[in-house]
Amino acid sequence: MEARVEWICTWITKRHKKGSVGDNRLIGVEQLIAEIYHWFDGYDCSETEQIALDNAVEEKSWIGRLVTGHEASVYGEVLPDGVQTLLDCLEKEMPLSNDDVFVDLGSGTGKVVVHAAVATPCKKSIGIELSETRFNHGLRALEEAQKTCQQRDQGDGDSLCLTYAQKLVDAQRAGRVDMRHGDITVPTYNDATHLFAASTTWPDALLEAVLELAVQHISDVKTLSTLRPMPSDVLRSKRGVVNLWKTIDVAVSWQDTAPMYVYKFRKNRQKKEN
Repeated sequence: MEARVEWICTWITKRHKKGSVGDNRLIGVEQLIAEIYHWFDGYDCSETEQIALDNAVEEKSWIGRLVTGHEASVYGEVLPDGVQTLLDCLEKEMPLSNDDVFVDLGSGTGKVVVHAAVATPCKKSIGIELSETRFNHGLRALEEAQKTCQQRDQGDGDSLCLTYAQKLVDAQRAGRVDMRHGDITVPTYNDATHLFAASTTWPDALLEAVLELAVQHISDVKTLSTLRPMPSDVLRSKRGVVNLWKTIDVAVSWQDTAPMYVYKFRKNRQKKEN
């Protein structure tokens, strides 16, 4: 109980600090997400769908599943505060530009996809989600953004939330938002430059598969940001191609913060040198 109270006090302090420094970009994103996602969360997958998701990632016997519970289908989020921490980290050395493609692997309901689309000038923000329920929630959130913009058209006033809703609608119209129902181990995002994964419950095999796909199929990839560190033996096998660049603390939904490991690819540099 004391830990929970301390977490709430920390959260309130952060909110006050953000308001005092006028961080309108983050506040706008938070208001937008609160508005278009207020009617659901990502925890409402059926038992059958959760089992299917788990088995698609790592098939186990029913006894094994009984012991470990649902793993791959467990839902948690990097909060907007945490996503902005990552974007700010990238901003210092390789800010997202209109040449970049941001891809959220296992995008859930699409909140990170929305964030990247409205807070950066990236060419495209893509989300790939295996759960049909969560994917459909993401599509509905995009529809909610359009409804929110209608408030402005009807003369209901202006606000930071409406401004960011319009940013999202404009991004959709420009083809900059792309939510996909699919498998992240299939190379359908070969144009990615920055990969993001809230991968806390991923098995090592899935992390390795994603890294291998990035190395073999994504020619312009720059970073992979993941909540779970890459297995050391896998990283050693890719020495000279990818390395751990930074570890940052990001705000998450299940505790105050969690470490995010940002890996930097050196493939482009090698290609130019050769």
